[in-house]
Amino acid sequence: MVNSYAAIASASPLDCLVQNDSTGYWEGCKPEDLPEAVKPAIAKVHIRDVKSKNGTVTAQRYSYELYDRMAALLQLGKHFQVFGETPIVSFQLNQFSNVSSDKLEAIASAFKDAMHTDEEREISGEVLSNA
Repeated sequence: MVNSYAAIASASPLDCLVQNDSTGYWEGCKPEDLPEAVKPAIAKVHIRDVKSKNGTVTAQRYSYELYDRMAALLQLGKHFQVFGETPIVSFQLNQFSNVSSDKLEAIASAFKDAMHTDEEREISGEVLSNA
């Protein structure tokens, strides 16, 4: 299920287009020519017959509807608990590996204080310059 949501979230409508050599216009490519990565993101395929003046079908035109990208992103966010208190995925910031834990705690504390107040506050220059 996660792979499907990821495919929907990363699919681009431009992946469904190809440039017509004779007209120069962009049009929907044939379903068999679609990239494999975009196929799970397609909700509907619309096929329109192009007819000549005498009524015979001369060509087919394709258009595609993709699944809702935002809904897929929300589902991925829920799955990885991005919106909760403790996300499943954690990141380690290596650029702070040479900063002492005391200084990191002081910066984190100053940041929390600044975020939990309605008034503007100046974060101690000493805390930031020693980091």
